[in-house]
Amino acid sequence: MKYTSNHNFKLPAPSDTIDVEVLNENFTNIDALIKTLESAKADKNSPSFTGAPTAPTASGLSLIHISEPTRH
Repeated sequence: MKYTSNHNFKLPAPSDTIDVEVLNENFTNIDALIKTLESAKADKNSPSFTGAPTAPTASGLSLIHISEPTRH
């Protein structure tokens, strides 16, 4: 089994038998890392922390512009 370089997540090989415990451990670790970023402990002014992603806006467009493909 290989491991990721940054957070040491387990990377099963394609030939490995699927082990749910390995997947659960990876997701538990990912969940903890995300919570750390969201917590008050994270430096929200840090360039590496940008907060929650925001959806792009479509200002100036009507629903017809958004839903209809361009016709040629």
